[in-house]
Amino acid sequence: MTMPETESVAASSSRMPEGTADLEIGTEIRDRLTREPADAELHVVVVQSALQAGRPDLAKTRLLRALSIAPLAAPLHANLAILSDGPRARQAIRRALALAPDVLPFHANLSTMAAFPAERRVLHGRRALALQAGDPGAALNLALALGDANRAGEAIAILRSAAHKHALSVDLRFTLGGLLADVGETSRAWRELKCAAALAPGDAGLWLRISRIASSAADPAAATATVARAVTIDPRSPAAWSMRLMVALYDHRTTPAQELGFARARRQAEWRPVRPRPSLRRRHDDRIHIGYVSADFWKHPVAYNIAPAIESHDRRRFRITCYADVVRRDGMTSRLSSLADRWTEVTGSDDETLARQIRADAIDVLVILAGNTARNRIGVASLRPAPVQLSLFDVASSGASEIDAIIVDPFLCPPTGWQALAERPLSVSCLFCFGTPEDSPATDRRHDHDGVVFGSFSNPGKIGPATIALWAPLLRAIPRSRLLLKYKNLYDDRNVQARICQGFVAAGVDGAAIDFLARIDDRGAHLDAYCQIDIALDPVPFNGCTTTFEALWMGVPVLTRTSGRMMGRMGASILSAANLSDLVAEDNGSFLAKGIELAAAREKRQMFRRELRHRLRASRLVDGRPLARDLEAVFEKVHHEPTLT
Repeated sequence: MTMPETESVAASSSRMPEGTADLEIGTEIRDRLTREPADAELHVVVVQSALQAGRPDLAKTRLLRALSIAPLAAPLHANLAILSDGPRARQAIRRALALAPDVLPFHANLSTMAAFPAERRVLHGRRALALQAGDPGAALNLALALGDANRAGEAIAILRSAAHKHALSVDLRFTLGGLLADVGETSRAWRELKCAAALAPGDAGLWLRISRIASSAADPAAATATVARAVTIDPRSPAAWSMRLMVALYDHRTTPAQELGFARARRQAEWRPVRPRPSLRRRHDDRIHIGYVSADFWKHPVAYNIAPAIESHDRRRFRITCYADVVRRDGMTSRLSSLADRWTEVTGSDDETLARQIRADAIDVLVILAGNTARNRIGVASLRPAPVQLSLFDVASSGASEIDAIIVDPFLCPPTGWQALAERPLSVSCLFCFGTPEDSPATDRRHDHDGVVFGSFSNPGKIGPATIALWAPLLRAIPRSRLLLKYKNLYDDRNVQARICQGFVAAGVDGAAIDFLARIDDRGAHLDAYCQIDIALDPVPFNGCTTTFEALWMGVPVLTRTSGRMMGRMGASILSAANLSDLVAEDNGSFLAKGIELAAAREKRQMFRRELRHRLRASRLVDGRPLARDLEAVFEKVHHEPTLT
């Protein structure tokens, strides 16, 4: 595919092509490039070599050179799409498809490009499967795209059919197990993943997925055993250590020092050297440039908390950039993208690429949201893309020296030195702000039971031995009391229900007094379900957060017990902000006494039904301005004096 040389090509024909000297492209290819610099196919060889050498910038340069020589070569446009982001990628792939609309590799590659909208990936996945019917890889890619498009039922059907034909495919069973877990079929998910693990017992990723399911299904022993196996298989996996930390957070026996140890092990597993702090940028714009990084810019508790603050930031003093690693976009994603000064999609980008983007944007203060939780980008901090790097809304220490400070409040991290942190704690008045829930129903009490109904809409992974030991005496002490549990679709699985009931029965509670609610997708209907509860109970050692606020918003008092770790003090922080400190207990005995007193105080509970929402409206829990001002004070402090961190 040799094209006539242009003037610029001819001028360079007498020297070695720039940037290729240390690439393993072979003497013959190197000599031909010197003699025939207009041969596009030779440039493609260089592109592939540059990618293998971990030099994407050189690869893109050579690819653009090849396109200038052969602009009608569809494979070149397809490769450019893979190497590009945003509009440039979409433009390149449209060009490739216009030149070759039925080329299987194009559709197969496009169905896996995380930067593309999920529904668009579904279209390409269907086309790829039609062009190669029965291919397990095409079925897998289509199922993944369907899952990201919130079409899990279709994805599961495709995977089941493919797994039936390709019973030894680990990838098919792994993905099928994950999707089954997403729709609440926990037991079937467990079976699929155990089958995959039998086929590939040395795959650490499989054991991590099994551990995640066990944790959310209220099986802490299995969660601990399986994540330990993953760490043993691959002790250099940051993902394995991150999951080890998350499992430990649900275990009441974990100490703050152990938490920090797991977090530091995750950082060490990255095998990246400590990098120097970049200098503060000089620019004509006097505003401080803030970068928020998150995979949770959708209808997620992190998004509900940060949206009011972003909306209320003072744009005269701060420029807000959001780096969104979001797979399932929704209305909250759209809202946040409209609130930011700059919105950058980074889904599918690795840490190096993200760090380069942050540096190019000249971010002064990088804020990593909930970095220890699933799919979040705490790893980018070790590349030091910003002069100041902070952690916000995290449940534990990052373990990374490159995170300069963690933003907390006096309840999460009191100044008594009890919490082991790698970062310096910087305190705001209250860390939480949820905004005003839309379409909120009335707060009328609605259940026919003549006794007191306790309830929790928290993750069943939080209903472990410590929580049962805390709640069971209260259920035994109140005649005809019941317990109502709900969390997404996880209680749809009868094995999860049975495991929870067995724990309470062993603690002397009648299993028949425990009820479970199925998944409710509509948020208004979900909030309305709180009307079936008289008193909400907070789990330990991992408190609720959004569920605590939702209960209060619906007029339901929440009883919490503090513990010695950060995520065990979230309830105290929220209740104190609502002027409800009398509902905070310091030990099990106090929790029981407060619960008995509140169960007997029918008129007080009715008062809460009438007045709690009004009380919240007057608090900082729904007004983003106080949190924005507090965060801005922190940002200004660390920006002007970064050594304070």
